[in-house]
Order: sequence, then structure tokens, then C-alpha cells
Amino acid sequence: PIIRGIVMNRRPPDNTNLRLTYESFYNGLRVYNYKGPLAINYLESIEQVLAKAMDDYARVLVVRFDLRFPITAEYASESNSITRFFEALKYQFATDSKRRLSSYNRVHPCTIRYVWCLEQEGSEKPHYHVALVLNESYFGRLGKYSGSETSLACFIKRAWASALKLNISELAGGVHFVNNASYHLLRNEGRASMSYQDAFYRLSYFAKLKSKHYGDSRKSFNCSRN
Repeated sequence: PIIRGIVMNRRPPDNTNLRLTYESFYNGLRVYNYKGPLAINYLESIEQVLAKAMDDYARVLVVRFDLRFPITAEYASESNSITRFFEALKYQFATDSKRRLSSYNRVHPCTIRYVWCLEQEGSEKPHYHVALVLNESYFGRLGKYSGSETSLACFIKRAWASALKLNISELAGGVHFVNNASYHLLRNEGRASMSYQDAFYRLSYFAKLKSKHYGDSRKSFNCSRN
């Protein structure tokens, strides 16, 4: 039976903590529907990350991209690769903040919030779907993918190269910026805005169970808690 979008007594056998839904809407928001279940736990986490960012900032930038393991890169477990990625990204933000403060005597605060999932289906190596949720007053767009030392896109590429212990030239498509990668949310418009609804729909893809693996040491989904 289905009650309010929750599939009762239906939980994945390899992760019984998850609550599932087959509905096309969650909490009034349209979600990705691929004729398979979404994890309500993950949808709740996505909504909380967006809500915290909008509580802190009047304008919020959501950026969606994929992290892949190049053929030349030795596979690293989640606990190493994705953790190192965010550590490297936060280091770049801290360094850039000092540079901006020195140059302009002012810097907008920016907590790095994120959502990611790990998937693997029909490929030798897994890949990550990632979304960054940032203060738009700090970074308003992705910027140039190459040739710029201070664009958000280059920050992301350098962080993934660092996580894999590679040079950026060796990434070979290791970072993929998807079409319509950026969403701009306004606090005063809230959840009712089309931008928020589009962003949530895009990120709800992370909540699908298909292509995720449970029962081993790798996490299949995670998000920032701050």
C-alpha cells in the first residue's frame, strides 16, 4: 500500500533504513520519475541542504556536475576520493578568500554545502553526481572551464585532480559539467519559485535507487550537515 507517497513495507533489502516513494511529487515538489523508487531519506536531505543555504544567503547558486575516474586513474574508494575532493575545494576557497580580502578589503562569506551520490551501472568504474550549493554573492556562475585560475569551474577541476593525485591535463574528461548546470535561487521567492522547483527536480535524481550499491563500505549518498 502507498500512503502519502511512502511505499509501506517496501524497503530495499540491502538498506532497510530507507523509506521509498514511487510518487511524482514530494512535499509539493515535482521529483524525477523513472518508474523506480526514490529514497525519501535522500529527498529530505536535499531539501534541508537547500533550506540551510537560503536561510544564510539572499541569493543561492546551485551547480550540478559529474566526477568521473579517468582510465589512467587508479580507482580510489569513496572515503578517499570524494573526501579529498571536498578538502581540496575548501582549501581553494580559503585561499581565494584571503586573496579577495587582501585585494578588496571585503569578502562575502560562503559555506560550501553539497549533495552527492555514487553510482555504477554497466561501467568498469563508478562515478559521482555532485551538486554544490553556494552563496551567489561569492560565486555567481561557473565561469570559464579553462584558462582561468579563479573561476568556480577551475576550482572544481583542480580539486578533483588533487583528489586523484593527477595534473589537470591528466583528467581527460574526469569532470563533466552537464547541460543547464546552474540554478539561481532567491530567498524572498522561496520554494514556490520555478528556479527552486527546477533545482529540486534535478537533484531528486540523486535519490533514485537504480545504479546504487549497498552492503559494502562505500556510501551511495551523502550531503553536507552544516
